[in-house]
Amino acid sequence: MGVSHRDEYQASCMLSHDLINKLTVVVGTCDLLQQRIEQLAGKADPDFVKKVALIRKVSKEIVEQMAKHTCRMDVTSKGLDAQPSAVTLAKTN
Repeated sequence: MGVSHRDEYQASCMLSHDLINKLTVVVGTCDLLQQRIEQLAGKADPDFVKKVALIRKVSKEIVEQMAKHTCRMDVTSKGLDAQPSAVTLAKTN
């Protein structure tokens, strides 16, 4: 017996949520690193500072893109009884 559309939908939703959660940890860790960099008052390696900022920026962009598109599908065209859900994330600065 094959995998139903509903099972595929739920599996992809769980994967998306899992990846978003992990990327949110990366963004939070970058925030903590940026706080530490600020405490060093200019003594941090400029390349390190740039890399932390880039990692945070890219991770946050991926989270926002995934949140926008994850767990959305046209359930009526698939004949599913489940309603689509959307990920809601708190905006991080």
